[in-house]
Amino acid sequence: MYCHPVVFRYALWIAICLAVQSGCHTTSLSGPIKLRGLEFVGPPAVEAQRSELKESLQGRLAEGRIRAVWWDDGHTRRDAFVYDDSSGQSPPPEVLQLAEAVAPYPLSEVEGVVLIEGERHAASARHGADGTIEVLIGDPPIRWDDQPRVEPEELSARFGIGPVIGIDGRNWSQAELRAIVAALSLLSADELRLLQGLPFVRRDKKSEKFGLFRHFASISYAEGALYPSGSLQFFDLGSSLDEHYIAGPPNRAVPYSCHVLVHEFGHAVARMPHMALIERHNENLKMYRILIAAETAPVLRRKLSMTRAERMKLRKQIEAEVKASQKIVEDIPPMERAYGELPGALPGPTPYARRKLSESFAESFALYHIDPDALQRIAPEIFEWFDSGQHIESIDYPDWTQVRDELRRLELESSQLDEAAAGGEVNP
Repeated sequence: MYCHPVVFRYALWIAICLAVQSGCHTTSLSGPIKLRGLEFVGPPAVEAQRSELKESLQGRLAEGRIRAVWWDDGHTRRDAFVYDDSSGQSPPPEVLQLAEAVAPYPLSEVEGVVLIEGERHAASARHGADGTIEVLIGDPPIRWDDQPRVEPEELSARFGIGPVIGIDGRNWSQAELRAIVAALSLLSADELRLLQGLPFVRRDKKSEKFGLFRHFASISYAEGALYPSGSLQFFDLGSSLDEHYIAGPPNRAVPYSCHVLVHEFGHAVARMPHMALIERHNENLKMYRILIAAETAPVLRRKLSMTRAERMKLRKQIEAEVKASQKIVEDIPPMERAYGELPGALPGPTPYARRKLSESFAESFALYHIDPDALQRIAPEIFEWFDSGQHIESIDYPDWTQVRDELRRLELESSQLDEAAAGGEVNP
């Protein structure tokens, strides 16, 4: 099971958060990195926190750990330590909060929400190589309430995914369905093909807990599961999650649940061909056991309606296929394997990416689709790999390669016919 956590983290990350909040300086994260608001920022600061945040930042400034803190509201770039309430130049406390989050980590950046005259605005804080911190304030992030109404059936028809259903007595909210539309719309045609037929299952009300983690979404596949070839399972995405946290650049920010979903899509894109192979592998093993049992079970032999020669021939075919697929089933999926060879793949572009290779892939996948400029700054080789479609080309399963090439050929022919018809070269 590959999951995206949104509340609890390993004790290591909890310790980092506490260190940041208490003003301690930690250097456990190094190199370009995208911090995540859930761990490093928390809910937007309030006015009562201004003095503490200002004092902490000025302490870092005096120690030479940072050089300056600037904030830019889209019209004017100002020194964050200059306060003039009469002219409205004092930065909102959230600006200082975002600056404090990146202050311990050179070459880091983080996103958050800033309130200006009561309106929520997306913001991004970046800690440059020269020690200067810039807090850029952008537009209000999109609101799910402002998006068109969505019906579950529309998602399957529009994106080619599997059934969008609720179990355990749970139904989809409009906010959740709209978040899925926004997230799926970010994927390429090839990526969507890898999700073809994948069920989206709404589970019970509470988020699922694994160890120290809670999750709002996960991808699951296992023998005997509701959908053995895989399904995306969703719990409550949480209104407070989208109220306090965002993802993406200041002028194209989306609610944070969008990052959660695209992260899970990344797991699915990397694993779906693998999951299909695992399902076929398991089906072969079941059939092999049935054929073995049939040798000593007359009732089973009659049900199979096969001669002994036919059963032996099928056993040999299955043995050969199981032997060929065993190594692939046990190996890392080819997309993750190719990703792992890239510079910057490990330790990864975010703190959570540093758990393991599969999480690094999913975090990079999400960043590429939601904040590609950030990924390009943090890991240019990874950005180029995704941008050139090499993650799709890395799938070396023959069945997928043949299907993909055939679909592309048909799309090209269709496009050429449309262009010819538009030019008057083809008669109806």
